[in-house]
Amino acid sequence: MKKKARLLLSLLMAALLLTALPGVAFAADYNLTVGVSCDYCIEQRTDPGQITGVSIVSGSCPGLIIYVNAEKTGAYIGGTPTEAGDFSMSVSVTHADGDPYNTTLNFHVAAPAAPSPSPSPSPEVPIAPETTPPQEILVEETVPPKLEITKDPTGETKVEGGSATFIAHANGATEIIWLLISGDGKTTYRCSDAPSHFPGLQVSGLGTDTLVLSNLPLSISGWQVQAMFNGEGGPLYSKKATLTVNRAELSAPTITGQPKATEVESGTPVTLYVTAGAPEGEVRYQWYKSSNNRNTGGQAIVGASGSSYSPAEISGTTYYYVTVWAVSGDRSSSSVSSAAAGVTFRAPEPAPEPSVEPASEPEPSVEPTPEEPPAEPAVPAATPTPEEPPARRSGSAALIVAAVLLLLGAAASVVVYIILRRRDREAGDDYDD
Repeated sequence: MKKKARLLLSLLMAALLLTALPGVAFAADYNLTVGVSCDYCIEQRTDPGQITGVSIVSGSCPGLIIYVNAEKTGAYIGGTPTEAGDFSMSVSVTHADGDPYNTTLNFHVAAPAAPSPSPSPSPEVPIAPETTPPQEILVEETVPPKLEITKDPTGETKVEGGSATFIAHANGATEIIWLLISGDGKTTYRCSDAPSHFPGLQVSGLGTDTLVLSNLPLSISGWQVQAMFNGEGGPLYSKKATLTVNRAELSAPTITGQPKATEVESGTPVTLYVTAGAPEGEVRYQWYKSSNNRNTGGQAIVGASGSSYSPAEISGTTYYYVTVWAVSGDRSSSSVSSAAAGVTFRAPEPAPEPSVEPASEPEPSVEPTPEEPPAEPAVPAATPTPEEPPARRSGSAALIVAAVLLLLGAAASVVVYIILRRRDREAGDDYDD
């Protein structure tokens, strides 16, 4: 027991001593120097494709980046430290089998040692006659150009499958390394390794001022491109440029049948038709009306979203056109407008007034004529019998009317006589009484 107690006391005193000593409290995994490039392996696997990514969980070390090699067999940290001090960085390495490797890296970055001045050698003066003055030797010192960024890359917005170009330049740069950084800043890849993380992506221009990313996938949208320049006083980092990738548009439809202008009488129904087709997706429609004969600036008609439209009757001429576009999932095409078609409703023509013909005089009714004396001997068949003249027929009718009136007058006289006779008789009977 005494031996164990002594051992524990010794360990405690050693720990206290290490803590008290300056420069020993921070246990550095890597000792670096400002301005001196480095490249260390975080984890190495044997089979290609086992390491799928590496990201910073917390902490940082200015000037250093993490990345996965093209074969996906190793995760590395490298770069050129830019600031002296002690730094910690927690990183996570992801694997194809889903089991991550988490570790913390400690760095001690020392400031560059100040160059000790070396005594300049005194030039040898050859022995010459006293009349010859000594020769002065001049030594020119070559100063490397100072590293200075003159152009930063700018953001690009492209469609899926397109290409994006980034340009950056720095005076005095001896090397340029293009980096690809996630939107949250936690993951960084060298652009030379980007195709292994974004299948189908093509990269060209590595090591030059112009970087070209082609066959852009949607998954790279939101990532940032940055240039790292090495040289005297470096490295220097350019500003970050965001890459935005949108879904490619569908091909616009083609209108094969235009709506036709129509002029009809008021009250007559009218229907306009359009025919359109698209190589991909479903064709959508929207009808518009306008007082002008053009296919822009019209008023959208609510509910008119089919390939045909029956306009309401509006006096005069109103112009109609339709826009068509294609839709497939969350993708759509640009719209195409048909020609404007005028629809005219004209007032009905007044109905013709009926013509009033003069009333024809009624033909006189032909009364039967009184029996005539026996006819004269028949004339030959070829000679027609002449018709009775109209004057004779009129005279016969007048005689008949006169006879009727005379009869009526006689009947009236008889009735009056009977009535008077009866009255006298009644009066005589009263007198006898």
